[in-house]
Amino acid sequence: MRIGVLALQGGFAEHVSHLRKAAAALGVSDAEVVEVRTSEELHCCDSLVIPGGESTCMAHICTTNDLLRHLREFCDEKPVWGTCAGMIFLAKSIQGGKKGGQLLIGNMDITVNRNFFGNQVHSFETSMQTPSTHFAEVDAKVGGGESFRAVFIRAPAIIMDGEPADGVEYLSVLRLDQAAQMGEGRTVSEVAVAAKQGNILVTAFHPELTSDIRWHALFVQIARDHCVAGKGKGEAKQKAFPKSALPLVEIPDLPILC
Repeated sequence: MRIGVLALQGGFAEHVSHLRKAAAALGVSDAEVVEVRTSEELHCCDSLVIPGGESTCMAHICTTNDLLRHLREFCDEKPVWGTCAGMIFLAKSIQGGKKGGQLLIGNMDITVNRNFFGNQVHSFETSMQTPSTHFAEVDAKVGGGESFRAVFIRAPAIIMDGEPADGVEYLSVLRLDQAAQMGEGRTVSEVAVAAKQGNILVTAFHPELTSDIRWHALFVQIARDHCVAGKGKGEAKQKAFPKSALPLVEIPDLPILC
């Protein structure tokens, strides 16, 4: 099983480190985690993580490298997890996009407010309740608790306007201390900061910046289940990952802020 991490821009190295730890903790010995920069590398993967960073920059690089359409096709078929900017990139529609519009992968039926919590100085962290239904198997193998540490850095949020679209499940909902004004007299008192639709998972926060590997373990489990189901259907053998002129550098354990 090969998990790719889109390595065009943003915090991809931290995800690579956490995914490897999570796979080891789950006992998934055949998991390989690789950095992805081209369509050829993408199509050699069974699943993909799109990291935090700058969504407009990612879109520009993907357009320049003819990668956007390949990402859309990939997201239709295989597990994908987007964090922060990755969540924006995966959304079908956004609020507060750059002037002139912003290109999106657009495979998840959610509306994301791009800078819901404000600018960089409004970054924060909080403790949130663990989505127990999805984490039951992960907690049994990795360990954990009833809450997790959520780090929000110039973070987006999913606007919960009415009932969620078909198949969309809100995993984590953040209640606001003060209702936010959304224009046209509309206010919101809570927003979703983690959601799932089919094989697509998104989080507005950054699990890769904490020592808790459970969100990464959850995605490894989703990717593993998808691979097992694919083998049961007799899907084609995985392609060999192309050799890069720049070999991947193994990074040490990352420092964790307390």
